[in-house]
Amino acid sequence: MAAALRQQLGCLFTVTAASLLLAFLPHLTYASQRTPVEVWRTGDDGLTLKISEAVETAFRASPAFILSSGRKSGTLIVTLPTNVDWKRVGKRTQVQYSVQFTSIHEEKLGSKAGVCWENSPQDCAAQIVKAAVTAANRLRVAAGNSDGQ
Repeated sequence: MAAALRQQLGCLFTVTAASLLLAFLPHLTYASQRTPVEVWRTGDDGLTLKISEAVETAFRASPAFILSSGRKSGTLIVTLPTNVDWKRVGKRTQVQYSVQFTSIHEEKLGSKAGVCWENSPQDCAAQIVKAAVTAANRLRVAAGNSDGQ
């Protein structure tokens, strides 16, 4: 009876430990594999600056990325290629943005377009960071393919 109880407790411990590991594994993976990112913009109006600053702040806060400069190897380039567009919707201003994701060698890794409200630029930034995760995965795959050649 004691052996069966020990076996059940051991199994319970193993399942609990595995559950905790799976719950925290994404955070551990991000910490060891943060992707360097550079945010570029060609637009120079106030609203575009506001959005690009929110994007940089979001990347700074993300466990998946680290801001970089100097086009270092393995860096994801996030470009706002034009001024953001906007339109009035009732009494509010809706921002429409587009971004492109590339490697330092100008390899295209994806793009994203979206909208947010002018008074919530962090919403646009969150959308961009989320899309950047996919682009960063493509960047890693491309880097892995070039290492093997």
